[in-house]
Amino acid sequence: MIQRKQSLYLLIIFILLSTMFFLPLAQFVVNNEIYKFIFNGIVPLNNPESSLIVSTYPVTILISFTALLSFITIFLFKNRLLQLRLCRLNILLLIGFNVLLGFYIYHFITKDNAIWQFSIASFFPLISIILYYLAYKGIKKDEDLVKSIDRIR
Repeated sequence: MIQRKQSLYLLIIFILLSTMFFLPLAQFVVNNEIYKFIFNGIVPLNNPESSLIVSTYPVTILISFTALLSFITIFLFKNRLLQLRLCRLNILLLIGFNVLLGFYIYHFITKDNAIWQFSIASFFPLISIILYYLAYKGIKKDEDLVKSIDRIR
């Protein structure tokens, strides 16, 4: 049922979270050397094939899990109560992701006295939280409509 508003919201969330694997989340400058924060760690910009400076596999797992969960939630349109629960769970996971992202950035900045800047991909989880809230409201509205029609019978 991709024609429902909430299904479109969930699809947009999936696309946003999936593109985070291809875009850097932030950039750091330490002693005229540039590092980028990608989905699996912090690597130097001039030599991305080198080993990771900081490994951020919990971030990778969290992005993967929330993207997969949003894709699965699209196809659970017949079970609206489960959809509601998964939306709430994903909102909490994305809040946790933002906290974890902030922790890694804060840790790298304080350790190396780095100058940092966010990229557009770092705002995708915040946009996804808003879209999850809108999807939640749409699913809740559908569930309330079905309950009211059942009462009429």
